[in-house]
Amino acid sequence: MALDREQLIKVYCRRLVNSLVPAEFGDEYAESLTAELIQQLLSKTSTGATQGDTSQISDHVKQYFLSNNAPDKWVRFQNILNTLTRARSIDQICSYLRFLCCLQGISLRENHQSHSRPLKNGPIERNSIDSTPTSKQASFQKFNRSTFDRTEFMDGNKTLHQSISPYYETIPDDDLLTYLPYSLLGLDTKLLQYQHDGTLMEIPPSINNSYSGILHNMLESSLIYMRLKRLVEDNRGKKRSAITSSFMRSLETELELYSNHINTCMSKPVSSILVLYNHIFPKILELRLIYSLSNDLDMKGYDFLSKLYTISKFGDKTISVLADKFFQVISKGYYETLESWILKGELLDNSEDFFIQFDVDANNINDIIQFYPDRVPEFIPMKTETAFKCYQIGKILIFLSKYCKELSWTNEYYAKYSEIFFHRNKGLQFMSKSTLLNLVDSQFQALLSYFTVVAYEKYHLFEHLKNFKNFLLTGSNDFIESLIENGTPLLNEPSNTLTPSQLSKILIQSISSSSALNSEEEFRNRLDARILDLSHGNIGWEVFTLEYKITDLPVDHILNYNNAALEYLKLFNFLWKMKHFSVLLGTSFVDSCNLRKTDLRKFNQRFVKIKRKMKADPDVRLNLREKKVVWLMKSCNSVNLVRHELTSLLNKLLKHLCFDVIEDKFQKLIVQKLFSVDPGSVTKIDSGQGVPVLNDSFYSKIRNGSNLLAALPDAPKIAHNVNDLTFDELISTHQEFLEGVISFKLLNESKIGPVSGVSFVYQMYHFLELIFSFVKSAESFTHSVIDYVSIANIEENIASNEVGSFDDDLNELEFIISKLTSRIYNELYSSDFKPHKERFVRDLRSDIDLKDLGRLI
Repeated sequence: MALDREQLIKVYCRRLVNSLVPAEFGDEYAESLTAELIQQLLSKTSTGATQGDTSQISDHVKQYFLSNNAPDKWVRFQNILNTLTRARSIDQICSYLRFLCCLQGISLRENHQSHSRPLKNGPIERNSIDSTPTSKQASFQKFNRSTFDRTEFMDGNKTLHQSISPYYETIPDDDLLTYLPYSLLGLDTKLLQYQHDGTLMEIPPSINNSYSGILHNMLESSLIYMRLKRLVEDNRGKKRSAITSSFMRSLETELELYSNHINTCMSKPVSSILVLYNHIFPKILELRLIYSLSNDLDMKGYDFLSKLYTISKFGDKTISVLADKFFQVISKGYYETLESWILKGELLDNSEDFFIQFDVDANNINDIIQFYPDRVPEFIPMKTETAFKCYQIGKILIFLSKYCKELSWTNEYYAKYSEIFFHRNKGLQFMSKSTLLNLVDSQFQALLSYFTVVAYEKYHLFEHLKNFKNFLLTGSNDFIESLIENGTPLLNEPSNTLTPSQLSKILIQSISSSSALNSEEEFRNRLDARILDLSHGNIGWEVFTLEYKITDLPVDHILNYNNAALEYLKLFNFLWKMKHFSVLLGTSFVDSCNLRKTDLRKFNQRFVKIKRKMKADPDVRLNLREKKVVWLMKSCNSVNLVRHELTSLLNKLLKHLCFDVIEDKFQKLIVQKLFSVDPGSVTKIDSGQGVPVLNDSFYSKIRNGSNLLAALPDAPKIAHNVNDLTFDELISTHQEFLEGVISFKLLNESKIGPVSGVSFVYQMYHFLELIFSFVKSAESFTHSVIDYVSIANIEENIASNEVGSFDDDLNELEFIISKLTSRIYNELYSSDFKPHKERFVRDLRSDIDLKDLGRLI
């Protein structure tokens, strides 16, 4: 305590000298005088020296004051010095100096507008708790300056106590101590009453300066106590987040501890206000911190906890200890939520406080479980990457338990890691950073390995992807052609006459007569031929579609994410139309070849002879029959030429789409991402046989076994070549492939040809329309040629007197054939197909991604 008094004497001496010594004396002189005065005062109290000890200071200072024409200040300084020499103890010196500084402070505020914090007796308001140094301040000074006589105070005949006592009017300590306990607990007393619903209190003017300042701090705690108590009551029963609710429970506990502390303090004898103040001072600091935190309850839970964690690392031990105490209690629920998530895949708190949240309106597991990296709190020793692993851990657990029904494995997983969490480490909250990171990595790898086994081996993820490509993206060409061939008689019928049983029969026949028969029965049974809405067309070809159903499998959430099945349906319908027209052109070509070999055989032989004859003699004159042979064969050749051009374009487009686009992207975006060159490891099956993941024998063992995948990830491993990808990565891989096909420029409506100004896909549809028109016209042309040849052959064999009897029929057929030839060659080919093809090729060659296709076409 003596050391504190000595420090105070030094402070007050410096203030006193600075206020009395003129500025022109200089700072060095003031500091020298201050040091000398402090030395004399402190040595006097320790050695008991007489008044003569200060004579040297008096003589030394007197010359400076008189030489600078400041006799009044010299007299004042001498009186103060004499009074100080009469003090018997260091406490008296300290009290006197403090009193002088108090007086000097009044003068400074009057003349220099001091920036020190003023106090006055009066009301303590609740908003003063929140005020800043620039806000209105309270003051406890109560000296009557009009009646204050400094000369009377400086009278050297009075003792220090006699000089000060008139200004220390106050209420006795016993009276204050009687009422204070009630006031500190928010109750009105005869001495102190709360106003404005406990937001303000008036300190009686009869209480002196020192007590007013102490009471101001003490009663501040009562105002905070009442406000916090009201906050608890207002929030009782309301639905709050887990963090806010935990804070409210902790706040209620702290308020109860404060009340008990006040009662405990008053149950023991208290000698003075200062003693009581010292007892409750720690609680005042606690209430201030709690009140500050209560003002931040509107913050997001993770931000609130992060702020509390930061405060717990504050340099002031009182604040850091209290903040850490609050943090340990409030963050417990957050850690429990995280523990439940990475152990069981259960989200205890679906509020915005946690960095994982459920979207109850979503349907797919990938949309239901949302990750928010900006909510990852600072107090958990993990980066966003580790937090994302936690997110994946819970998601995979949910997928395995809820969707795949792998309850045996997930229960073993929970038992294993619960023992690590709670028996070895006492929970996440008390783990070191390295332990937490290593544990999360271990869980993540364990789950990812088992998830890979389940997805690929139990639910055949890659096999389904291949089937999507082969069946829906027409990769299995023989199956699609068989489907077209078997379905032609039925699909030419009106769409409203088709039945599901008829379509199923076509599908079964097509599977039996193609390579699709080599697929396992489980995969074949997932194929379904169905009819689209009848608004899509009037005939079977326009409403027929193929579907590959996996909606009963958990991997449907991966492969059908974002309604991928609909995109496959659109692609199939477009490719199906192209394949169908390709088959029609092929059929038309076969019919044309058969026509030449049968009905047109004689005509063709004559045509060959005529060409030789004309080659030998260009001026040779042909008879009417020969001219008709030449005309008919040239018409057939013109139709064949157009067919060849159409077939060539369509086949090149189909080849490019099926191989250069779909197959190429499947290899690069699916196969190369799902599989690696270097074998990894996967859980060993019960038989102990080490086989590659895609080995048929492994599949058969899994199909025939009941519990082949029930080992924990730390069980013996076997080599495999599958990359361990998360749920999100598998979805992203499939989406990237599908989007790569859909967005390809030939299939994307938004991609416009730079030359034609028309989208590539629209130009392709136009070519398909031309092909359809050609097939119909070519079919009519073939029938007309057959009829014409039949009549011409009849006419050759009839008697001479009947020649000409079929001229009308021949003329009519000649007109029809000429008209069809003109329509096919002139209208469809020369006027429509050729210019459109030229623009299409120029569009292709102008695009950097399609220029190679443009060169082929």
